[in-house]
Amino acid sequence: MKKTIIFALMILIAAGSALAAGNRTSADKAGKVSVKKATGQNAVTVEEVYRDSAKLAGKKVVIRGKVVKVTGGILDKNWIHIQDGTGSSDMGNYDLTCTTSEPLPRKGSVVTISGTLVTNRDFGAGYFYSVIVENATFSKK
Repeated sequence: MKKTIIFALMILIAAGSALAAGNRTSADKAGKVSVKKATGQNAVTVEEVYRDSAKLAGKKVVIRGKVVKVTGGILDKNWIHIQDGTGSSDMGNYDLTCTTSEPLPRKGSVVTISGTLVTNRDFGAGYFYSVIVENATFSKK
């Protein structure tokens, strides 16, 4: 039996697929999540971040969500995925990635994140984010 090894710099996901709408690095949908929307100026839901990304790009956003994935020390940043129960797997708009220099919050905790929304962020090696919140700060409100 002949085996083939393919070396590639990136894998392209066909347009129209569920992952193409969001980020290829989204966390799995964390079952039934229902988190009350943040209040005050700049408060949005995860789904609203995706839907209104063009007008929110470069602006401060505040999102309340459940921490579903944490990864520390990648590119000198800590990475957090949050979900608030809005959006859908089909559309790929249910999970929001945030970067911070703060200590990682505990997975499963509910936090309010404040940071700058950046669109179409490409870190290379196939790590592309249609939306990402950078320089995030956290509170347990």
